[in-house]
Amino acid sequence: MAVSRVQRGSTLGAVSACLALTLTAARADAQEGGVDPRSTAIYLRAGAAFSGFNLDAMTFRAQGRPRDIPDAFSGKAVLLGREWLPGVSVGVHVDGPWFYVRVGADLYQDPSITASDYEIHSTTMGWIAAGPRFRVGPVMLTAGLRLGALLLDTARRDSDSSSTHDRSQQYSGLGALYAVDAGVQWRPLRWLELDATLGQDVLGPTLGTTFSLNACVGWSRAPRR
Repeated sequence: MAVSRVQRGSTLGAVSACLALTLTAARADAQEGGVDPRSTAIYLRAGAAFSGFNLDAMTFRAQGRPRDIPDAFSGKAVLLGREWLPGVSVGVHVDGPWFYVRVGADLYQDPSITASDYEIHSTTMGWIAAGPRFRVGPVMLTAGLRLGALLLDTARRDSDSSSTHDRSQQYSGLGALYAVDAGVQWRPLRWLELDATLGQDVLGPTLGTTFSLNACVGWSRAPRR
């Protein structure tokens, strides 16, 4: 029993010593400027997205050869309106001392169509964004422009009375995005950056409002000594 207590005490002492050394090293690294939010960095970026789009302004066009059904229709024709969709965001993020560039894609939950003979199979937005960065204390503020395209794949199901199978006509809806973005970045570690970005489409037909919260993992330049 005494030996067990001695072993537990030794283990606790070793853990406490390791924690103390880690905290001391982290504190010393911070005091020496170990994390510079302005340093050049390249990150892989992933996180949560939440956006709203005016889908009744989109035009859906038939893929391939239409079969005696409409070759195009608007989102309003199938009772789509402004939809708020959750999703995930992935991409690549490059930071310069005074600017940023991002390329990515957002994958959203499919909106529901009230018209029963239509359904949406996928909702994706690809985009590229760039703009300046401004340091405010330990964080960086960003303001820039984003160009993107919202793609919806849709199908209309047609029952074939001469067959036990249903046929479907595929449609694609494409909406441009011209947005102004604003955000904040925080880099607690050289290899980790957290950012939140809010954007508003000002010229595109969908007038999209986008929000994302992301973690960025990768490489950043060591601070100058």
